[in-house]
Amino acid sequence: MSAYINEVFDPGGCLSQHLDEYESRPGQVQLATTVDRAFSSDEHVLVEGPPGSGKSIGALVPAVYHAVNCHKRVLVVTASILLQEQLVNKDLPFLEKALPWEYSFALVKGRSNYLCPDRLREDMVERMETGTPDAEQGDHFRAICEWSKVTSTGDVSELPFTPHPGVWRRVCGDGDECDGQRCEESACYVWKAREAAHKADIVVCNYHLLFSHLKVRADLGRDMILPPFDLAILDEGHAMADIARDFFGYRVTEFAIRRLGRALIREGQRDLAKEIRNASRTFFAAARKYKDSDQYHARIRDVNFIPGDRILAALKSHQVFWKVRKASATSDDQARRVARRLALGQSVKQRLSDVLKLKDKNCVYWIDEDDQGRLALAGKPVDVAGYLNRELFDRTQSAVVTSATLTTGGRNFGFIRNQIGLHTGQECVVQSPFNFPEQALLVIPEMATDPASPSFTGEIALETTRILDMIGGKCLGLFTSYKNMHAVHERIAGNGHRILMQGEQPRSTLVKIFKEDLHSVLLGTTSFWTGVDIPGEALTCLLIDKLPFPTPDDPIMDVLREQDPQHFIKHFIPRAVIALRQGFGRLIRTRSDVGVVVIFDTRILSKPYGKIFLRSLPDCRTSRQVDSIRRFLGQARNDRDTQTILKGDAHDPDPEAES
Repeated sequence: MSAYINEVFDPGGCLSQHLDEYESRPGQVQLATTVDRAFSSDEHVLVEGPPGSGKSIGALVPAVYHAVNCHKRVLVVTASILLQEQLVNKDLPFLEKALPWEYSFALVKGRSNYLCPDRLREDMVERMETGTPDAEQGDHFRAICEWSKVTSTGDVSELPFTPHPGVWRRVCGDGDECDGQRCEESACYVWKAREAAHKADIVVCNYHLLFSHLKVRADLGRDMILPPFDLAILDEGHAMADIARDFFGYRVTEFAIRRLGRALIREGQRDLAKEIRNASRTFFAAARKYKDSDQYHARIRDVNFIPGDRILAALKSHQVFWKVRKASATSDDQARRVARRLALGQSVKQRLSDVLKLKDKNCVYWIDEDDQGRLALAGKPVDVAGYLNRELFDRTQSAVVTSATLTTGGRNFGFIRNQIGLHTGQECVVQSPFNFPEQALLVIPEMATDPASPSFTGEIALETTRILDMIGGKCLGLFTSYKNMHAVHERIAGNGHRILMQGEQPRSTLVKIFKEDLHSVLLGTTSFWTGVDIPGEALTCLLIDKLPFPTPDDPIMDVLREQDPQHFIKHFIPRAVIALRQGFGRLIRTRSDVGVVVIFDTRILSKPYGKIFLRSLPDCRTSRQVDSIRRFLGQARNDRDTQTILKGDAHDPDPEAES
């Protein structure tokens, strides 16, 4: 172990001097030592750090040490905005005060987070000519104009309100719209943020920005988006492969095509704009008919599944017009704007053509539909492991892939290795600071119906009502589908408890209400299985309807089902195990938490694969009886009261909130 690890983490060390009631945690020291060893030996490492292990601080301390003392730039990558903000606003500033080394850090966001002065000026002109769509958009646009006069960063998070999506989309530095040629000469906020990153020792970003950087670097051979980095901490690594698939994929909507026509109208090309609009309407009407037919399930399998000649011809005419306009441009500024229109049209045309031809054998293509029934033609790669191995791991001296959930079936990292293409390097599972046998109870009720039965949700609702009455609310219900969530909500609403449900208000608002109202109940689907941090009594019971297997209509899973005879064991079960572990991790957040997890899906006991799920969960007491919840919580409450009397209220002196 490097000497500085002891100097920082030991009692009386750097951290203890800046934290009241500091207690050195073996798991945090283990994690820091593992990261330090990987950085020192230029090796990659997979580290699973469970909630409460102090994962962020444990990884950042060796990152800062190697950045300052070994002159290495460290890139810290996360999947969520919340964790980025925690790192930049809390953890890194805290370590600035606690550690004896001076260092700098910077947060870099994607282009769409920054105002583009050029696009703002362009939109001002357009609004003067065509007017403002509605009052709310007009108010937001004027407020952004005033803010643009005083902001030094152009970061949308500075705004005291959330701008209308239609307004911000037109004035932000979106990658498809930015010409990228005048940034260094002007007051471009994207360029300013990236200049700050080039001067920083620690650079924080999200996966989308990292993948943008890798793509541009591979295409151009230069570090254009992020500065060159030597070491990387890839947090929330369990999500890396899926984020890469989404990033390297695309969606083409009718709105995106019609947007091309708006620029044509401003150039006096109304007939061409009308043809693009009509061709797009016909094309997406055919896509709707195909999607609703018996020919379609989960993904597109047939080349030219619907006629595309008309829309491709209209888009080709769009290209011809802008090429002529570019050749006759009278200024550099006009040429750049025309080039942007040309590139946008080319991108839409190419993507539609790729979908119709099923061009890439490593891609899955499907017809996507949003909550409002609007369609999109979509595609994304099935396998990203080779790309990540080649462009990220082979070109980084040392990368630490970490998450609270990297393993399946105990300590097996095989699934995540195959997903991200990292087949070398060390592995480490950090010990949890929690005493799960004392803090948590797992209940798997003896259900009369199985998950495939139409009456399954009715039985869940009955058992949920019993549990709510037993403990007075304090439940978070995690569901594998909106259908199940709504069915249970309908049956338990009006039973005397305050029932909050996903979709009624923003997630952050729902979580805030749930934390403050100790007798409320919160129901959610996929987005609530991760990133929800509710320590204390508010979340006393976690309800899980079913094992979270991927949905049958997931395009990626449908391809794997067809290609791999062992798809269930190799792909479906590991994904479900990681998702279940993420959900389970919502319950115990500190060493003073006590709670119950109820899994209504009895397949975890009756099916052979159930053992894989059970081995992946923390070692805690189990029961088949719902009534055992009352006894467990009563005993835990008595034990906690006794401990409080003997030792005082023992909350974790944790400088970070684990995700």
